[in-house]
Amino acid sequence: MRKTEIAQSIAAVGDRVVQQALYNLFRAVTGDDPMDGVDEGIMGPGPALQSLAHTGIPVGIPSNGTIAADGQLTLNTPLPTTYAGGIWLRFPPGAVSGDPTGGLYWCVMTTAAQGKVYGPRVDTRLGFVGRIGAVATPVVGSDSPYTQTTNADIVLTRFTLPANSIGSQGRMQFSGAIASTNNANMKQFKILMGTRLVPIWVQSNITTGSFTGAFSVEVRARGTGRILTSNWCSTASQNSNPLGQHATNLTVPKDIVVAAQIADATDFLVLEGFGAEVLYANG
Repeated sequence: MRKTEIAQSIAAVGDRVVQQALYNLFRAVTGDDPMDGVDEGIMGPGPALQSLAHTGIPVGIPSNGTIAADGQLTLNTPLPTTYAGGIWLRFPPGAVSGDPTGGLYWCVMTTAAQGKVYGPRVDTRLGFVGRIGAVATPVVGSDSPYTQTTNADIVLTRFTLPANSIGSQGRMQFSGAIASTNNANMKQFKILMGTRLVPIWVQSNITTGSFTGAFSVEVRARGTGRILTSNWCSTASQNSNPLGQHATNLTVPKDIVVAAQIADATDFLVLEGFGAEVLYANG
């Protein structure tokens, strides 16, 4: 097969990440460059952002409250709006009868403070990005007040950054919106990376309850062993480590975890939605 035909076959795949993987495989096996002497325009336009994970379904940590035996939820502190279309809320151990660990449950709200809780519970250790839940089976609540977990990271979403997906000079972009109670209590929002879940962004001092609370984080490759991170957030007076460097191996898959915590169980924090994209670049 001629090089032009090989290049056309690679280009036909369409996905830039897969294209680069096939290109690298050809070079590794043959020691030759399939693009050497071939018009590079055959590969189509330059690199484009590829969607990694995205959702407009909210996920959050509610305040103290009660889940009745019929699954009826009453929150002590109302959420920022009535999530009539549904929201994933994290409840602590024991809030749902027979649940010793706690976790995320699909809730359909009728007011900002009342709604119905449905099972089953989501296990975020297996990976989770907000989606529309089922309303077939209401949970059996403990029918007694629960106290929300404080000062501990609660995982709101988890997905994977595939191996070699940003190359040695590419980047991952992560942006979204958050809402919280409007007070001075400590609330944190984090993005963690890798098997050891090293923080690549920690946002403290979140005090606004506005839906305009937006954030943006970029992870840029510096070779395949280091990353540069930068971030911006409109909801706080302080950015923790707005610019940082971290050692990490980008040639293996990496867990990306979005977590949050509150210090006062009367507060709430909601991830309204997010998008994560990758741009592959090698040099």
